[in-house]
Amino acid sequence: IGFLYKKDSFVVDLDIYHKETSGITSFSNGVVFNSADLSSGLAALTGGYSRSNGLDLTLQKEISRFKFWSSYSFLNSKNKFEDINNGSYFNSNGNITHSINITSRYQFSSFFITLGWFWNSGKPYSVLDENNGLLTLNNKTLSDFHSLDFSFLYTFLDNANYKLKAGISINNLYDHRVIINKEISRLYETANDLVNPRYTISDYYSLGFTPNLFLKFSF
Repeated sequence: IGFLYKKDSFVVDLDIYHKETSGITSFSNGVVFNSADLSSGLAALTGGYSRSNGLDLTLQKEISRFKFWSSYSFLNSKNKFEDINNGSYFNSNGNITHSINITSRYQFSSFFITLGWFWNSGKPYSVLDENNGLLTLNNKTLSDFHSLDFSFLYTFLDNANYKLKAGISINNLYDHRVIINKEISRLYETANDLVNPRYTISDYYSLGFTPNLFLKFSF
């Protein structure tokens, strides 16, 4: 269900959705467990269901040479498999509940300057016990992530046949680094691991202060 309102340069766009999907598989959704206690072995190719509820809201406004827009997204996404988590729904790997984006752009002649701030709540992750067995399934949440990004773009040539642009962008201006994903993989270090599975968790961090230079030619 969507709603769009526009008056002059002011725009409001609201979308609300509910989605149900059948026929998803445990492999394609990164689920490697196959028992009620979550620790008895590598998952079979288990079929299941996905259920998502969400909301997307965007606001946009232009004032002279400035353009402002902001967006908010809400997502509640869960999966369910008969032989996993006692057949109950659990958070999907990509379930980011809240995210906010606030951006402003200034245009003067052939110059574009953009400044944007992004924030989102963390992804869910699973917890291992002291023996590297799975203790809980996606019931914990990582820390929030936020970043301030800047970009500068200059158009050297602009005609009907081709365009040439150059610029610089800097991601994560204040160098905020946190864990943005935890990935679980099964250990195969001993023969006993074939019968009694153990797992390891790899942490993936956000990029820190990241400058980029670019040249773009289009025709």
